[in-house]
Amino acid sequence: MHKCASCKVFKNCFASTLSNSDLLEFEKEIKLLTLSKGDIVFVEKKSANRIFSLLSGTVKLEHNYNLSNPMIIRIIHQGEFFGLESLLNNRNYLYSAISMGDTVCCSAPKTHLEKYLLVNKDFCSILLNKLQDEQERLYKYSITMISGSSQAKLALALCSITDREEKLNATKEEIAIMTGLTRETVSRLLSKMNTEGIIETNQRKIKILDKSELTKLIGT
Repeated sequence: MHKCASCKVFKNCFASTLSNSDLLEFEKEIKLLTLSKGDIVFVEKKSANRIFSLLSGTVKLEHNYNLSNPMIIRIIHQGEFFGLESLLNNRNYLYSAISMGDTVCCSAPKTHLEKYLLVNKDFCSILLNKLQDEQERLYKYSITMISGSSQAKLALALCSITDREEKLNATKEEIAIMTGLTRETVSRLLSKMNTEGIIETNQRKIKILDKSELTKLIGT
C-alpha cells in the first residue's frame, strides 16, 4: 500500500489535511500507475471518475478532435494535479492524458474524495482552489486562442508545452495545429522571437530564454 506521508509531493496534496485515521483509509483507495512513453492515463469524453497527481515524469494533455495530429494543450509536471473535472457531477474528462516517458501517477476515486469534501474544510479548500486554477487556465487559454493576436497565441502555446528546463520538442506543423496559425506564420514569429533573444531554435527543438518577455506577449 502506498504511504502518502513519505510521498515527495505530499505537502502539496489535499491528503496532507487528513487525520492519521482518515489518511490510512485514504491510502487504501488510491492507486499508483507506473507508465512508459505513450501510455494513456485517461481519454477525453470518457467518464471522469478519478483525480490524478503526477509523482514523477511528465504527462501531456491533448485534444484529439479527430485530427491525425492531436492538439497538445499543456504539459503536466511533477506535483501537479489533473483530471480535476472529476469533481464536477456527471462530467467527462476534457482532455486525453498521455505519458511522455517513464512516469508515476497517483490516482484517487471521486467517490472516495466526496466524503472528505463534506467534512474537512481544508481538504475542500485545497481541492477547489486547484479546480479553480485549472478552470481559469482553461478560460485564459480559450480566450487567447479565439481572440488573441498571432504572437499571443504562439507565446501561450510555447509556455504551455515546455518542460521544466523550459525546452520543447515540436514541429512547426504541430504548433500550427495547436494555435490555429499557418505554418508560415509560426515560422515567421519563431524567427522573430529568436532574433529578439526570447527563444532559441535549433531544428525541432526550442528553448525559452526569456520567460518574462514571452509571458508579456500573451497579454498583447
